Amino acid sequence: MPGLDPQIVIHCLNINPDSKPVKQQQRQFCPEIIKAIKSEVKKLLDSDFVREELHSNWVANIVPVPKKNEKIQICIDYCDLNALALKTSFLS
Repeated sequence: MPGLDPQIVIHCLNINPDSKPVKQQQRQFCPEIIKAIKSEVKKLLDSDFVREELHSNWVANIVPVPKKNEKIQICIDYCDLNALALKTSFLS
């Protein structure tokens, strides 16, 4: 997150060291949904909340979720990543 000093706050994923990175197959969306996704991603990029990652080992799909006010909320499909995470007392 922008503004947080990495010397103070760092988030690490506890992934099984024997697991291989997973690249999910890209999903196809209708043109109206693609427009809404691009607009939401642009807002996140402009606010420096996310950044573009090239040549990533892990790739998770965007999941557009319609809200009650007919706007689209952007979520990420972390099912594959969650399946490979080591279980802790917080996750049991």
